[in-house]
Parts: sequence; C-alpha cells; structure tokens
Amino acid sequence: MPMLEKAEMAGVALDRFKEGSTRNPSAPAPMPDGLELIEPPRIRSSPEDNETTFVVNFSREYYNMEPVAEKLFRGALVWTLTDLEFISDVEILVENESLNNSIGIPLEMQSRENIDIRPVISPHRIANRVATLYFADETGTKLLPEERVIEFNLDLPAEQFIMEQIIGGPRLEGRYPTVHPEVRILDVRNEGDICFINLSADFLLRSLSPSVTDEVIVYSVVNSLMEVPQVIGVQILVEAETVTEPWGNENIDLSRQFERNYSIVDYDHGS
Repeated sequence: MPMLEKAEMAGVALDRFKEGSTRNPSAPAPMPDGLELIEPPRIRSSPEDNETTFVVNFSREYYNMEPVAEKLFRGALVWTLTDLEFISDVEILVENESLNNSIGIPLEMQSRENIDIRPVISPHRIANRVATLYFADETGTKLLPEERVIEFNLDLPAEQFIMEQIIGGPRLEGRYPTVHPEVRILDVRNEGDICFINLSADFLLRSLSPSVTDEVIVYSVVNSLMEVPQVIGVQILVEAETVTEPWGNENIDLSRQFERNYSIVDYDHGS
C-alpha cells in the first residue's frame, strides 16, 4: 500500500473494510446488506491547512440501519479511514446529500475527535426511514409524491409519524398542503391490516384552499398511510367517531374504509 497514490490507498482501505475481518471470517461484514456506494470514493485536499477529507457517497439504504448499528458502522468507518495518516476526516453523503442526524440536521465532518464510539443509546427504538408522502399539485386536483427521510419511534405506529408529516406540509417546490396545520392526531391504531386514524374536528371544519378538492385531501392521507407495507386499508375517524354524513362539496363517504387510489397521483410530474 505505501507505493500507491493516496486516493488508491484510501480506496484499498475502504475495500478491505467492506470485506470484513480476515481473522474472524464468521464475524459479520461491516457493510449492511443492501448498502452500496453510488460512486467511487474520492479525497479532497485543503492545501492551506494540510488536511485531506475522504468523501464517501452511500445509497439511500444507509437510513435503513437501526440507530445502534449506524453509530457503530460510522465509528468503525471513520476510525478505519483516519488510520491512514494523510486522512484527517471523513465526509459521509447519502444520495449526494449530507448525512443528517436524527432531527434532520446535517452532520459535520466526521473525525476521531468528534465521532462517538461509546454512544449513549436512547431508551426508545428510533430509526430513520425513507417514506413517500402525497401532497396537492398546483391545480388541487392531483397528488404529487414527495420522498423524505422520517424519524420513527419503532415502539409506536409508523402511521402516526407519516400523518405528522402530512399535517406539517410539503417541502418540495410545486407541492401544496392538503391538511390544515391545526389538525391534531388523537389516536392511531391498527386492527389487522386496517389503519384507523383518529383526527380532531378541524379536519372537517378547516379548509386550506378552495382549489384543493376533498378527494385530494382524503387520498393525500390514505395513499401516504398505505406506504406502510402491512396496511391495505384506511379508516378516517373524527373525534373517535365514524363520520356518517356525506362530507365536503363532493359528498365523500368518510364512513367507509379507503384503499389506495393510483389514478389521482400524477407520477409524471412527481420527480
């Protein structure tokens, strides 16, 4: 290795890290299943302070790691690469974007000085997952998908955190809110493969815009919640009660269980 260029040397170190232990072949490989590099790693030098950053760009499966596994993986990766004397820190990207912490703030460059190799683990089981949410388009008659990374508490229904994101509104340009921000989630429960989402009365009384159709509002909720794999139907309750009267200008029957509606989603303009 000393005869190699710095970039090649760092690449060899990373390859050997991915292969796992040669002394203990039964030990699991450090790289989780499904996690890949989406481009060759590179090094970035800073002549003024004589430091070199190793830049590694992972696929979105990075966010599928459990918190403990992710912290151990990141610590092992950083300590391995910074063992090369010319590498001062490591920049971790996920799909060309900075790696975020559990509350969505980008992490700084990872080095032996700031990496946490003895992490204090939360008593709650927290994990980041990529979820697809659905918001209104400009006309209010179609839904546009929006992917984002969401932090889930694995001890609570995933649908609760998805609904919180729907109420919080879109982040991407060209998408518009469907549920008023004052709507509260009163309860979420699953009975078999049906999700019962119990919302406050504001869901029925408050309108964001006359241009957003009632159908778009309903299926923004339904289609988003049905991104949870085990859910095959959604029942919307208001103040713990089934809504028996036709709702909205379109007289939608909220008393029934809804299934996913593909026809209302504009996938061509969703990217």
